[in-house]
Amino acid sequence: MRRATLPLLVAVLCFLLTPVRSKAAAVLTPAPPLKTEAKIRDVSVSADGQWTFVLAEGGTVLLYGPQGELVDRLQVPADTTGIAVWPDGSRLLASSAGKPDVAVYEVELVVAINVEGSPFKGPATAPVTVAVFSDFQ
Repeated sequence: MRRATLPLLVAVLCFLLTPVRSKAAAVLTPAPPLKTEAKIRDVSVSADGQWTFVLAEGGTVLLYGPQGELVDRLQVPADTTGIAVWPDGSRLLASSAGKPDVAVYEVELVVAINVEGSPFKGPATAPVTVAVFSDFQ
């Protein structure tokens, strides 16, 4: 009885330890498209996936937010053929075919904060300056 069990055990172990080659499959599920008003030249996405920059003909960069909504239009030279976004989203790189340099633009995302109904002191139309200190210890 033991002699019959050992070959069966060896066969099962060989089967379990043999690498299995299988083909991986990818499934594409359509999402709503980004609506543009001009022909697209290039697309770049921020590293966190929150912002999509679309370079359209004429040097217009369309900025889309996390839900695919058009947030803003930025202008780069009309002959720009390619764009890329800095990993942290703070810069936009723009290149033109045949030119030896890459233009670098600082990107400052301005977020509107609804303060309607909030208490305040002073005139409602007074300018407000927000200072952000990110290098303190």
